[in-house]
Amino acid sequence: SNDLTASYGSRRLDTREIRQGIVKELVENGGRSVHNDFPLPKNFFEDDAFEALSFAHSRISVQFVGEHIASKCPSLKELDLSGCFLVTDKAILVILKGCSRLKSLTLNSCRKLYDLSCEYFVSKAPCLESLNLGGCYNMTVFGITHLLQDHPNRNNFLELDFSGLYLTDKIIQLMYKNCPILSKVGIGFIAVTEQTLRATVTTLAPTLTTLRLHWCPPASVSDSFVGWLSKSAPQLSTLDITGCKNVTIYGIQPLLDSRNGGNENSGESDITPISQLTIKYTGVTKQQTELIEAGYRDIKLVK
Repeated sequence: SNDLTASYGSRRLDTREIRQGIVKELVENGGRSVHNDFPLPKNFFEDDAFEALSFAHSRISVQFVGEHIASKCPSLKELDLSGCFLVTDKAILVILKGCSRLKSLTLNSCRKLYDLSCEYFVSKAPCLESLNLGGCYNMTVFGITHLLQDHPNRNNFLELDFSGLYLTDKIIQLMYKNCPILSKVGIGFIAVTEQTLRATVTTLAPTLTTLRLHWCPPASVSDSFVGWLSKSAPQLSTLDITGCKNVTIYGIQPLLDSRNGGNENSGESDITPISQLTIKYTGVTKQQTELIEAGYRDIKLVK
């Protein structure tokens, strides 16, 4: 049946959560192979039911976006299109014209996106707070500069991920100066200097909870830097240092001792414990990783 509500006497069942669950199930278990159309009734996306949607790693195109998202979900606030390799600048324009209330947009690994999308973020997404562009390597310094300088809500940005883009220290500096309350930052695969990393953390220290530095230069992310983080980023709870070869147990141990083992003794109750730590392909050995797991069972260790 195409009927999306059910009647129980005079009461009608709200099916929004059910429909969101169906979309999630289709995408995660089979939807990846669906091109342009999901096996759903035509009125599935009617009545502006969705505030959050994920089509991550599916093959949706501009046509699907226009017919089912932009025209029928004007109240959408969160959209995840990560890994959707058919999504283009045109698709972004169509989405933002129809969904002007979007606050969170996840587009990592959408590799057909260019600087034109940055123009659309600036001109068509006034409520934007969270933007993940990791792996969108066709975006350049010019597009990201435009975003950071001209977006009307840049002072309220909460999350930015530029991992894998060809950016310079100057752009990272512009990011933390123009977006002063960022809580989640991703700058992996970027040749950023330690000086700029330290300035980024220092500026964002009151709000910074997540820092993704995977495969940053070994000279920038070292034991010295990780040890320095223990006191310089008091709200930091999630740290990804995958591929940072110069980080060893001698950098990790002081961080964890001060954040997850020494807060009571030091009296620094305002320091947040580390909850997730990614140390794949670092200088931490397998045996040392096992010791960390045994000693800090409250940490999700990705190894």
